Amino acid sequence: MIQLSAVSFGYGRSDLLFDGLDLHLNPGVHGLLGLNGAGKTSLLKLISGLRRAWQGTCTTLGHDASRREVEMLQDAFIVLDEVPVSPHSALDLAKERAGFYPRFDHALYGALLEECEVAPDKSLKALSTGQHKKAMIAFGVATGCRLLLLDEPTNGLDIPSKSTFRRIIARHLDEDRCVIISTHQILEVENLLDSVMVLKDGKIVFQADLDAVHSAVGLTEQPAQEADLIYSEDRPLGQRYLVAASGAPLAQVDLETLFNAAMAEPQRLTNALSAGAQL
Repeated sequence: MIQLSAVSFGYGRSDLLFDGLDLHLNPGVHGLLGLNGAGKTSLLKLISGLRRAWQGTCTTLGHDASRREVEMLQDAFIVLDEVPVSPHSALDLAKERAGFYPRFDHALYGALLEECEVAPDKSLKALSTGQHKKAMIAFGVATGCRLLLLDEPTNGLDIPSKSTFRRIIARHLDEDRCVIISTHQILEVENLLDSVMVLKDGKIVFQADLDAVHSAVGLTEQPAQEADLIYSEDRPLGQRYLVAASGAPLAQVDLETLFNAAMAEPQRLTNALSAGAQL
């Protein structure tokens, strides 16, 4: 569904953000992780056609993303972290924009607004940031688009709303839909994700299905042999080691540790997954 090849992009002659970035994504829920300033939002904008690559190709749903053809735009929806303030109500938003999306489900939209506790007839401008964001997420899900791009979707949401968000995404994903969640709040979305990709130094340095990760590596508090060791870190209760699976009982790696390992030792981690896939 998404194919980026040798993409270079930046915001000025001396500000090169991506340099030869490659990415391939199929349907599923994918986590996009990286440090502040790594370019996660910019990558989503490239995929949606809101930005144009300097070099390379960005193909979204079979289209050149930069051309923003109607056929692509009708099937892709992006919710940015900083949602543009709209003077319209949630219902007015649907009246104005729903016609652009051939599979828009008005009944579902109304049900999602109710589940999110968003007043449908109140100006979005008068709502809190969290309420505004929930309205846009509800709209995005109701469009029926095959591609849904969510930039820091849990920012500004209270604890119950974060649970509601996870429930909505899990319930309304089908096998043909691709969802990319860019986030720093990795613990908030961990159970939703099918795969993760880590953005660092202008490239995707690690990408893997989480099922493959859990089969190939795990955590232990016992010192590991150098051949098996991928990454280690200090915790309040002692050292923890991320190691290649070798038959000994291991704890399942959490997403925070996986991210830290991918940032520190991306090649070792990738090699461990490749070795695990061959067993």
